[in-house]
Parts: sequence; structure tokens; C-alpha cells
Amino acid sequence: MPPRSRSPFASIIVLGILAFAAGCDKDAARREAAQVVRPVGTPAINIFHRPTLLFQVYGDRADPRVLPVAAMIDSTVVAIGLNEYGWHALDSLYFAPGTTLSLYHGGQPTGRATITRGMWTKDGALQTLPGCSAMRPLAAATLLTAGLDADSAVELLATSAPLTTRPASRESFPSRDVLKVGRALGVDVATHHGLAAEDLDSLEFSAKAISTGATGGLTVVASFLDAGAGDLGPGAGHSTSVLVLGEQVDGAWQPTYRHASSGDARTVEFQRYLDHLDLDGDGIDEVLLEAWRYAGGNELVILRFKAGQWHEALRVPLGWCLDSPKTSGRARP
Repeated sequence: MPPRSRSPFASIIVLGILAFAAGCDKDAARREAAQVVRPVGTPAINIFHRPTLLFQVYGDRADPRVLPVAAMIDSTVVAIGLNEYGWHALDSLYFAPGTTLSLYHGGQPTGRATITRGMWTKDGALQTLPGCSAMRPLAAATLLTAGLDADSAVELLATSAPLTTRPASRESFPSRDVLKVGRALGVDVATHHGLAAEDLDSLEFSAKAISTGATGGLTVVASFLDAGAGDLGPGAGHSTSVLVLGEQVDGAWQPTYRHASSGDARTVEFQRYLDHLDLDGDGIDEVLLEAWRYAGGNELVILRFKAGQWHEALRVPLGWCLDSPKTSGRARP
């Protein structure tokens, strides 16, 4: 019997199956390769469930950038664990032009941001970095704010869904008293870490009082920071960073968060205060800090108040580049 001829239609089906299988293999390979983008040890989140995200809004007020930094899931603040496909999905879901975000400053709503452009479009990426093959998405936005200084640079928090915030505190604290308390708290922490008070004299000092709801009164945040601590060079010489939070306990001010790092500039971790906001809805604001080292990426540090002290609850990278923390860039204005 002569061999049965194969119909053209059957050949097309076979070729289609082979092409589909090859395409699946390629997609699987790409997905597998993309998994390395998610930081090791960071639990994956399902971005298609549309969790509430926390963003940092920074840069020139006329053309700010929006960077996703954390997610709120089941009243818990978590890192955004996504692979490359997930980051592209986030860009599509949260950074579509016209999307509005709620803005916050000092624990209070302060307006909204409207997305004007996401990270990836047919015209290319909004921003690139030399040597970086995988980027965290950024967005461009316009801001409508109230009650803020008309500075050219902004540094705000934003969320994809409005958060419940506490009423603004009416408690006042004279500036000279804030500075006095802040300096005393800083010296106390520095001394506890083996630093002399004069070691702080060459550092930039700042102090402010914030209302976090942690106690019945205000929280004082004080910082002693090397004026050159923002450089991304290799670091040279000696440097120091001191950051302290304090609460009034039985009429006396006590440190409730202590950071002191001093030594070779390349080994020092610098910290500065960013803002505070109730992210988990428990009625007490989390305090947000920025931490960084010379020649390294910067990180968001979230502090939570528990048992009378501020504790580090989460630390997530703030850089744009997902390939390596050393090529991450800085999300600072």
C-alpha cells in the first residue's frame, strides 16, 4: 500500500505545535532567568491581586519620579518580591497614565499625584542606567499638594489606595527645646557607643518633633551626620553617623531608637529620617529612615514601636537597578 499522504492542514498543525512548544521553552527560560531579579529571601507577592503599594515621590517638583518601595498585605508591610515579568506587570497596573496616588507628608494627607507616564512604553524606558539590564519601574507624575513649602525639590510618600491617618497633633514644642532635647539624646547615644561629645562637633546637627501616636506625647528625632555622607565615592578618612529617636518617659527624655556608626568612612552606615505614616493601620505611625554606605545602594528602613522602643521591622532597597545594589542609583532628591 502506498504511503498515505499528509494533508497540508495537518502539517500546519504540527508546525504550529512545534513552534508553540519552542516558544513555551523560550518563555520558560526567560521566566527562569527573570527569577534572579527578585532578591534572595524576599517572599513573592501576587501583583495581580492589586495590593496597596507604598511609593517614594522625589525629585524636581515640576517633574518628580515615583518609585515603588513596599506593599501592605494583611496589615503587614512587606518588600515587593517580583521577577522581571512582575515588575512589568506592576508598571502596567499602577503606572498607567491618569492613575492617581494619595500623597502624605508628616503622617498626614497632603494631596495627590497623577501618573503621566509609566516606565516602559513603545518609545523606550523612562530612565536607564549604564550597565543595568533589569530596572525597577519608575513613573513620572504631576503633583497637587497643599500645605507644603514651595521648594523646587520634593520628597513625599504615596500609596495606591488612601490610608486611614490619625488627626493632626495640636501639641507644640518650642524649636529651641527640640534642639536642646535632640542634642542631649544624641550625645547620650554617642557616649554609649564610645564616642566623645566633641566627636559630634564637626557634624551637621538637626532635630525635630513628630507626632507618631507611640506615646501620649511627641517623638523627637535627632541626627548628627557627616556633611559629605551623600557622596557615592569610595569614602576616605573617618566618618560618623548618629540618629536617635526619643520619647518622654516619667517626665524625662529617653532614647527609644539608637543608631551610631563611626570609623573608616567606607564601613560606616549613614542614616537619616525620611517621614512617618501609619502603614499597617494600628493607630501608631511607622517611622521611615534612609540608610546607605559609600559606594553602595540606599535602603528604606521601616521602624515600628513595640514595648516602649522603636525596632527595625523591614529594610528594602531603594535603588532603580535590580542587577546589583552597587549599581542601583539613589532615589534621593
